[in-house]
Amino acid sequence: MTAIEEKLPFLKPGFFSWTGTTPNSAPEYHQISKLSNVIFLIGAILVFITCLLLWIFKRQIYARYQNNKLSPLTKNILIRTAGLFTIFFICVRSGLLLSSNFQRMWEAIPFHYCRLMCLVIGFLLLFNRLEYIKYFGFFSIIGGIVALSLPDLKYIYTITKGDLKQMGVENFIQVDPNNHREFFMVYGQKVWIGDNFFKVNFNNLFFWDFYLIHAFVILSPIVIMILFPMQYRLRTSVISFVIIFTTFLFMYCLNWILDITAPIQWQSNYFYAGLDTVNKIYSKKLGVLTKHPWHFFTYIFFGALFLAISNIFYLYQDNVLFEFSKGKMKVKIIKGENLKYFKEHLS
Repeated sequence: MTAIEEKLPFLKPGFFSWTGTTPNSAPEYHQISKLSNVIFLIGAILVFITCLLLWIFKRQIYARYQNNKLSPLTKNILIRTAGLFTIFFICVRSGLLLSSNFQRMWEAIPFHYCRLMCLVIGFLLLFNRLEYIKYFGFFSIIGGIVALSLPDLKYIYTITKGDLKQMGVENFIQVDPNNHREFFMVYGQKVWIGDNFFKVNFNNLFFWDFYLIHAFVILSPIVIMILFPMQYRLRTSVISFVIIFTTFLFMYCLNWILDITAPIQWQSNYFYAGLDTVNKIYSKKLGVLTKHPWHFFTYIFFGALFLAISNIFYLYQDNVLFEFSKGKMKVKIIKGENLKYFKEHLS
């Protein structure tokens, strides 16, 4: 082991490493393999197909669940166990990040959008308060859909010459003859002075962590809402917006405070609402609309718009009935219970 490897053990590749499973010395950044892209795409498509099938067969699934012979106590235990496992795996991931000197250490605290949704679902399961999914379910689903549609499988690592000098290993710095950028070799990997982008493949834990967490925040609310139908009314929508607005405001302020006062590892980007210096990629998506502080209003606007659209979809999708007879499927339009209940309780 070289002196620089002794100083930077967390850059060692492996299944549990955010730098990737195998050494990679790509000239600019570590590339995700074509096979990994295909595997992720297939996985995402399977999730979306599962959503469609759950919707088509939701009445049959609900009836089967109601008619099963499991006792209420057994159901209660299974639900709470599912919540316990969910929270356990969230804690395991946080432990891995904290123990690996992950540069974006703030991600170890599960306040990032989909991580927080997963944590909330875990506690709803653990305490068997599934009726509250109506306040979070729609936001959880859209977050997962966006993540699977636009996967972010890279981990940024930044190091300076000053960092290496402080470690006493600045003599390992080399200059690339092609682009004249400074770098050093560690564990067979080329690491640039400045920003590095490590991308994980299908043979890495963090690849599957990303996929499974977002599949979970899509499918689990749908399953819960099928097995435990919620009574949705206008007040529910208002409460849902107030909760998500308050949560976003808290994360926005927390980001602002940490991005100004905390060390680089704890300069957070929860809900992608950090300062532009931290939210480097997403702050450029829509020009000034996604730059600090204007992205606060942009996100709130799109959040309210999505909530309205999802409410309309939820109320009217119940009017579609799929009937199965002699191996054939018929689609009928009926007066669903969701819309009827909503109209009866507009206050």
